[in-house]
Amino acid sequence: MDRITSFFLRGKHWQVFLVLVAPGCLLDVALARSIPATQDLRFETPFVVLGFAWVLCYLCWLGAMGIFLNKIVGQEMQPRLRFFRIALVFVALYTPAFMGLLPLLAPTAFIVVLPLHFFAVGCVFYLWQFIAKNLVLAEKGREVEFPQYMGAFLLLWLFPIGIWFLQPRINRLYAARDTEHPALP
Repeated sequence: MDRITSFFLRGKHWQVFLVLVAPGCLLDVALARSIPATQDLRFETPFVVLGFAWVLCYLCWLGAMGIFLNKIVGQEMQPRLRFFRIALVFVALYTPAFMGLLPLLAPTAFIVVLPLHFFAVGCVFYLWQFIAKNLVLAEKGREVEFPQYMGAFLLLWLFPIGIWFLQPRINRLYAARDTEHPALP
């Protein structure tokens, strides 16, 4: 895991872009080529696996950024990591379960699935908020309010465009922290 974290923190914006966008593009191409125009979309194992691989790459990037940024923020300003980790794990578990079970669910099961889906979406928004806030806290070194980190939040929301703007900021913080405290991830 340390090598994956290191890649996501040291990788150039184009490298991270390729790693995060390539699996999604492969999934789209595979789906487009395998389904004739007259056939309905079916969720099959290869697509669930490719989709989960993409989500896992994306969550690894978010997790690496969130944990690293949280560690370099001063103790007095440091948000707790507990719900961040819970949100990461929930989204990582919910996504393949949702993708794999969606075609098997009866219409009445959506009463149960809908709240779980909304919670998963809320978790993703929390992950973005946590990372954006920690990024600006690490850069400014003082407490910040939402309007100050709204730009970073929107860049995370505008995936994959945000990679090109956020990754250089992560690289600078990682390089600066690497020279000051080489023991940190």
